[in-house]
Amino acid sequence: MPDSDPAEEDPRDPVSATEINEFGRLFQQFLREVVNKSHDASASLTNRLKEALGVDPTGLPIVSRSYPSFELPNIQLALDAIAEEIGEPTILGVAGIGRLYRDFSELLADSDYRVGPVDYRSVPIGNGTDLTCLAGAMVIMRWGKDRTPLVLWLRGGDPDDPNHPATLEAASPRREVSEEFFQRLEVLMSERNVFRGKVVSMSSHAFSQGVGPLRFHEPREVSRDQVILPAGLLERIERQVAGIAEHREFLRSHDQHLKRGVLLFGPPGTGKTHVINYLLGQLPGFTVVLVSGTAVEKIAQACDIARKLAPAVVIVEDVDLIAEDRGARGGSHPLLLQLLNELDGIGNDVDVAFILTTNQIEVLERALAARPGRVDLAVEVPLPDKAGRRRLFRLYADGLGLKDADIDRLADRCEGVTASFAKEATRRAVLLAGVRGSDQVELTDFEQSLDELLSQRDDLTRRLLGARMSEDYPSDERRPGNYV
Repeated sequence: MPDSDPAEEDPRDPVSATEINEFGRLFQQFLREVVNKSHDASASLTNRLKEALGVDPTGLPIVSRSYPSFELPNIQLALDAIAEEIGEPTILGVAGIGRLYRDFSELLADSDYRVGPVDYRSVPIGNGTDLTCLAGAMVIMRWGKDRTPLVLWLRGGDPDDPNHPATLEAASPRREVSEEFFQRLEVLMSERNVFRGKVVSMSSHAFSQGVGPLRFHEPREVSRDQVILPAGLLERIERQVAGIAEHREFLRSHDQHLKRGVLLFGPPGTGKTHVINYLLGQLPGFTVVLVSGTAVEKIAQACDIARKLAPAVVIVEDVDLIAEDRGARGGSHPLLLQLLNELDGIGNDVDVAFILTTNQIEVLERALAARPGRVDLAVEVPLPDKAGRRRLFRLYADGLGLKDADIDRLADRCEGVTASFAKEATRRAVLLAGVRGSDQVELTDFEQSLDELLSQRDDLTRRLLGARMSEDYPSDERRPGNYV
């Protein structure tokens, strides 16, 4: 059978080869027209800016500012406020490969960059709310008393890459006009800052949800009666943190410093974080920045935020991870030095409280704990005594029907355990009641819960909950109840 001609029409086909060829020709013609239209002089970025400004944008003096990428929503809110003051500006997008990595002069110098769609980015700003921000746009306005032409090239940067910050370039016939604009912009950025009065944490994870390295948190409400500490201890901590804030003007009038550092130390599970949550409830309007884990590398950013948004609190959890005695490592620890520098770098008259926590006070760097102006108060959050353990079981077992004698019995069995231990023992008791199909938690459920937690096989669990074993017993001789 001879080969068929691909161009030969087959009456059996619903679409003939001739029709396909004609469609291809027309489509190519369409693409050429689109390309030609896109290169129309009217779409030239330079021409459009010249038309909007009334002056040639090429060669204008340029003033540039870079901001951390998490400042993008603050830039947007400041621009919104400026629009309210002077009227809505003209906004143009830019089309072209790599446009968000090109500065203002480069865009004008390359004819491949033309007027195009505006780049936007949706950014979380707390309370479950997102803000739509300009992330790649030319903003054209007239600024100042003389209504001088001004154009801004805004690039939102990369939220997960500190090497690509948010950048704002201002071009105007008079350089001082651009400088005056930035002064006003940054005042508004501070006034409308989305982080002010919020609880945020620094994160080093590129894929976590937030604004760059910042993650918003809802504060956890903790009442005073939920904080179980020896008598007078909470009052000391509260006076140092919240008391200074309450009486800041009185202290200033007597030339006393406001910056303070509080170190909370003790075994894990004793309630250091619980104490902090209570303190935050006593500081309404404060900006709170939490730094923990690998995010300690961002301590400089955390302190900068606190400084700008004071009154503020900087919380550094498990500070021993970066502040081990330098002699033990044979040299300095870069993160430790940075932390010390940041503690020293905030002025004494700034209302910023540093709250540091550690489970290992014995390895804490002496320079951190001993030098005045870094840590003013070091407080041990100890294992609860019997009275404390009774209060813990009353707190966690509230509404479960335990009698005072029952609580005393439980507290007697748990010498040397933490608040976390008492909380877990209560949870297990409720679970045991559910497993046996009862809607009533009995004392026997608590007894069984403690039997399990205090057994030798749950040694690791106890340690994870912060219970302290007696040093008089080797690891292979530990028995239930051998705690200090």
